[in-house]
Amino acid sequence: SDGRPLLRTADETIGPSAAPAGTIPAGSRRQSELPARVREATVAELDALVGKFAHAAKVLAECGWDGVQPHAAHAYFVSSFLSPATNQRQDEYGGPLENRARLLLRIVDAIREVVPPDFLLSVKIHCSDFMEEGFTLAEAEVVCQWLVEAGVELIELSGPHPCYDYAPQPRLA
Repeated sequence: SDGRPLLRTADETIGPSAAPAGTIPAGSRRQSELPARVREATVAELDALVGKFAHAAKVLAECGWDGVQPHAAHAYFVSSFLSPATNQRQDEYGGPLENRARLLLRIVDAIREVVPPDFLLSVKIHCSDFMEEGFTLAEAEVVCQWLVEAGVELIELSGPHPCYDYAPQPRLA
């Protein structure tokens, strides 16, 4: 690591890509929670995050929980990597879908490595991020297939039914 803290502060947080202060999807009611700026997460920070997800799942398994569900929907950190509208990275975590899904799949693999085989692994993922040039239903279908192949037993697909009429939001700058 470069010595920067991995925790969000009032002045800075990490994301898939750097973003100007106040950049949020249209319609969000969380404007008051925004940090001053978002900087691109380093690969070391992503490695640490994967380890934290695995550690949390292991602790839950040891405490007798039946399973865990990483949240990869609704513009939260992991889901923001899936969208080409919010993920502008030029490394192994950006660009084509397989790269944008890498963080989520690494989290799933790391959890599977540290929990018993009968520990339920579920993932919540959205069907679209409702942004122009964003994450699409077709991409969600592919990621869901990869999740099943990685050992996920339950997928909670979040979002409107495909027949609903909705207007995608403009792409973030």
